[in-house]
Amino acid sequence: MLYVYLNHHGTGHVTPPTVIAYSNAANPTVINKIKLNTLPTFTDYGDKIVWTIKEDGKSLYYAIKQGKTYLEYQDADVHIQSTGYFKYSFWYNKNLDGGAMMMPDSPMAGFEQPGDGNATFIFKDKTVRCEKGFSEQESLFGGGSNHSDYRTSLIKYGNEWWIAVNSDQFSGVLCICGLYRDGGVYYKGKYYIPDSFNVTPDIANQSFYLDIVFDKVNKVHMKIAAWGWDPALYEHWGDSSGSVNGERLTNSYAWLEHIPQGGVNASPATAAQKNK
Repeated sequence: MLYVYLNHHGTGHVTPPTVIAYSNAANPTVINKIKLNTLPTFTDYGDKIVWTIKEDGKSLYYAIKQGKTYLEYQDADVHIQSTGYFKYSFWYNKNLDGGAMMMPDSPMAGFEQPGDGNATFIFKDKTVRCEKGFSEQESLFGGGSNHSDYRTSLIKYGNEWWIAVNSDQFSGVLCICGLYRDGGVYYKGKYYIPDSFNVTPDIANQSFYLDIVFDKVNKVHMKIAAWGWDPALYEHWGDSSGSVNGERLTNSYAWLEHIPQGGVNASPATAAQKNK
């Protein structure tokens, strides 16, 4: 697992730290996190935008261009290269103009791009190559003047399921925040807004079922089995199995953010739910 994020925190510019995190399947909850406090250098090349950071023997190169991202991180212990490939973009508010009010007093706007990915991790004693994997890019703007930022609102109201899935046959993003439901899926070269979708919990912090109907007749049934977990960010990642219109999904993966009211494992059954 690898993720990198740059934060703006509603300031209009990148706010340190920039975070690089990675883990392995043998110990998925032991997450190596590197925080770079140097402000990134931003360059617009026309066909791509690039952020670069160099700090105390550590370096990050992060490039975004049409349908593709490229990440390279290096320090004394590891050299990481990762590429993501994206065929579509899901814009919040069901691809309609304007932002989305997912939670009270917390307007948001932005897009998600699930897709294929590969990565190479070069350590001192071994090299690990990951092929036919899952990559996901997020660009989210939330809060703003006189409004709550999204992280504060998520902890306050909870009831959030954010799910990104990708396979050889099917891809999509689904978002539930209380009464707010949003999503977009990609199937056989076309983009759809789902007619309906349901999340059914199975084993806490381990698995759940996902059922989606789109374009009236297309049906997806999927089981998500999470084997990785970052409690600090409420993130789970893992494999998925199932089918779309009866065709078995292959190279199928998922990423989940699930926040109950008050934070992870901090939502008592008797709590007054402000947003159900």
